[in-house]
Formats: sequence, C-alpha cells, structure tokens
Amino acid sequence: MKKEKYTVTGMTCSACSSRVEKAVSSLKGMEKASVNLLTNSMQVEYDDSILSSSDIENAVINAGYGIGGSDATSSSAKTKKNSEKDEMLHRLVYSFVFLLFLMSISMSHMIAKTGFPIPQWFQNIFWGNENAITFAFAQFLIVLPILYLNRIYYKRLQKPFPFKSKYGYTYCRWFKCINVLWHIRSFQNELGTWSR
Repeated sequence: MKKEKYTVTGMTCSACSSRVEKAVSSLKGMEKASVNLLTNSMQVEYDDSILSSSDIENAVINAGYGIGGSDATSSSAKTKKNSEKDEMLHRLVYSFVFLLFLMSISMSHMIAKTGFPIPQWFQNIFWGNENAITFAFAQFLIVLPILYLNRIYYKRLQKPFPFKSKYGYTYCRWFKCINVLWHIRSFQNELGTWSR
C-alpha cells in the first residue's frame, strides 16, 4: 500500500470535493481517498501494483479539476505560495489606499459633523445637489482601480465550470449567483432602514 497527498485545484464547494472523491475512489486498486475542500488537498491510499499516481491524476483531471504532484511541500510549491501571498498583500495595501480616498469623499458629510474641518474647495466640488453627478463620478473613478487590482476574484466567479449537467452549468454556479443576489438584496434592505 502506498499513501500520497495531492493538491487539487478548482474546487469551490462541497459538491466539488465529493465529485473528486467519488472519481478517485472508483479506481480499481484504490483503498481510501479523502478530499479536504478547505486545504484543497487529497490524501489517497492505494495498491501501487494495480494503480499508479498518473491514473489518479487522470481521474481528477477527467472529473474537471486540476491536480498538483504528490510532493505538495516541495520548495517550488512553497515559493509559489509565498509569491501569491505577496501579491495578495500588495493588492490589499493598494486597495486600502484607494479605499481611504473613497471613504474621504463618500463620508465627508459625516466627517464634517464630527468637527473635522473640510476645505471649502472640497465642499464646492462634492457637496450639494448640484454636484451630485461629480460626487458619484468621483467615487466611480476611485472604485475602478480597486476593481482592477482585485480582478482575479471576479474572473474566478465568471469562470465556467468544466463540467455541465443536463440543466446547464452546475448547481455551484447557480448557488454563487443566488448568493450574490441575496447579498445585494440584503444590502438594499439595510439602505432602506438607514434612510428611515
């Protein structure tokens, strides 16, 4: 018996992890397969005289997911993780800087009520009903760099799943759409309670 640990990519929900687990467990010679969604990993125990690691990798790929080699703790994997963390940190810092500008414009009315002095030129540009378009457009322009910096998250949401059911895309895709709509609706409800 041989035990190995793989990195599985492309899983977004528990249905994805169970699909991978079923695909690998159905292989002849597979003793035990366990997929963990949170760590994107899969641990397998199999008879290496019947089954090879390439067969396991092919089963995961045929199920519609990506797979890394069995040596997930290699130096190249650690280097890749560190570079991803660095990129995420840069995105966070730059997004926060733009967010400060955005909040200073959008919340300037509330900041002024605390007694913090707001320059007159700023009030002339952004305050008042006659400047509503300028106020909204300035916020839109500041949000654009934040959206661009974090575009990776939007690309992941729009990426179609590699397998389809008879109803089109999988239930995971529908769940994501419903989840986004639900959050928009709850945000609208909150806005309604704030304006009362």
